[in-house]
Amino acid sequence: MSKVVKSNKIGFKISQKIVLLMVFSIILLAPLILNYYQDRSLIIGKESYFNLAQANQMNLSNWYNYPFYMIKLIIPESFLMFIPIVLSIMIVLLFLNLAEKLEMENKLTSIFLLLLALCPSTILVLAGLSAYSLFLIFSLSGFLLLQRKDKWSGYLAILCFILATFIDTASGILLLIFQAIYFFKVKDTQRINKNYYENKNPKTINLRIISITTISIILATLVLKIPLFIGPFHAQQSFNDFISDLGSFSGMSVFLLILFLMGLILTWKHKDYWIYIPLAFSLALTFSNTYFIFFLVIIIAFLAVKGGLILWEKEWNLPELKTFTFLLIILGLAFSTITYVDRLSQSSVSSAEMEALNWIGDNSPQDAIILSLPENGETISYFAQREVVYSFQQKSGLKYLDRTPPLFKFDYIKDLFPELEKEKIHYLYITQKMREDLPADRGLLYLLKNERFKLAYSSEGAEAWVFE
Repeated sequence: MSKVVKSNKIGFKISQKIVLLMVFSIILLAPLILNYYQDRSLIIGKESYFNLAQANQMNLSNWYNYPFYMIKLIIPESFLMFIPIVLSIMIVLLFLNLAEKLEMENKLTSIFLLLLALCPSTILVLAGLSAYSLFLIFSLSGFLLLQRKDKWSGYLAILCFILATFIDTASGILLLIFQAIYFFKVKDTQRINKNYYENKNPKTINLRIISITTISIILATLVLKIPLFIGPFHAQQSFNDFISDLGSFSGMSVFLLILFLMGLILTWKHKDYWIYIPLAFSLALTFSNTYFIFFLVIIIAFLAVKGGLILWEKEWNLPELKTFTFLLIILGLAFSTITYVDRLSQSSVSSAEMEALNWIGDNSPQDAIILSLPENGETISYFAQREVVYSFQQKSGLKYLDRTPPLFKFDYIKDLFPELEKEKIHYLYITQKMREDLPADRGLLYLLKNERFKLAYSSEGAEAWVFE
């Protein structure tokens, strides 16, 4: 009888993994399918273009681009779009195995992953070639290796943690917080660590791992000069970027926010105070860089699921109302995800834009500097393989996260032309979105009428201009 029960549990866990992997794969494939039929680039997200463009400029401060360099070198470009799905599958499997080792409830882990799969910030990061995917793989691998009982697994875990700290400083500190929580919350940590090293104090081993991680973060920040944050890769809108339903490129659904607020209250009553430390840290950093909302939403989703399960298991005076409430939230999350996937697809690089950028790459000198808005910096670097004036990944663009750069605001040629000549700018890249967002009766778009600007290439709103 026990063998039957055990086999049923194993079968359930296998089917659980298959379902979760299928859900993640379908959601991540959705923008690819839409892009394919809309004749858009199959590489999702500005970070993907940034990492691929930087892959050939390897240095210690962006070591994480080396895997992307190897991917780009080995795998044909037509297959690059499938790499994020492979990385996502690895993340899901690692998390499920870790959850099993930590004896987390199957219901909690399953719903948590399903909810994450529906989150816009998760889709944005996991659908592209993101450094944060590598961070999750290394971090989850480290925690999973700590569960093993041999000495070498402990060493490999430390190595994984060190590699995870080389992404950016903020995520490294978040890892440090979760390490402290892990060693404090996991009840059998001492038993596990005793199996690593004989005749050593488990608390000393735990402290040593935290210390090594801390030193690695300090060295990576001060010596290797890794950035405080990865991104942002779009013009930030502090409030709108939190709620995807307001039209942002990331964030969370308003329905997830509702679940989170309920979970916040219910988990507080259950005295699960430990989760509030990474929550507060992630929230504070998200105000500085909204791309970090990826980690904030993971924590919010966990709290939302815990609160949702507590609320579901409570007795309601009107059971029909409980069913209706949760059904409404589920349908709202699904609708929000569908609209976001469509919006993500619409924001991808069109075939006309790719052709314009390829034209710039084929018809401009290697040392040419291209002028465009900061949000186009990564795509120009990847397709045209040219230096840009503004990019959110350099100081020139970071100053304009929430406003238009000055070269686009000059109303007179006596102000604009000297600046273009000073910066040695002879090529401009204009998109249809720029035509829609920037004023046509003043600024750079108006001054394009001057005879020194020549329209060298145009296709469906994507334009390449030459300044003579």
